[in-house]
Amino acid sequence: MELHAGMAFLDLVAKQVDPGAPGFWRDFLLGMLKPLAATAVVAMAVALSFSLRLGLEGEMLYAIARAFLQLSVIGFVLQFIFTQKNALWILLAYLFMVPLCSLPPFPFRPDRSEPE
Repeated sequence: MELHAGMAFLDLVAKQVDPGAPGFWRDFLLGMLKPLAATAVVAMAVALSFSLRLGLEGEMLYAIARAFLQLSVIGFVLQFIFTQKNALWILLAYLFMVPLCSLPPFPFRPDRSEPE
């Protein structure tokens, strides 16, 4: 019986992650140092905005959440594509991404620096 692509991905991830393996937690914690440092810098920027009463905290937190979600999704997609044995997945990803990257940004916003 052929597995659905999503199920195949979950099976692949389940096989790769073994928290009981020797050195797993050490490697995991070392890998989290850079994201933790980046989060600390962003938290300092939010705290500075709050202390200076700039009123940018809401926009900053929204941008942080959006970036986290986008990077998480693209990470899962890329892991799925490049762990496939079939080159067709990589070709399909290429044929999807290249035309999509050539499109102009949407929605188009005129330059707001010049008066109308």
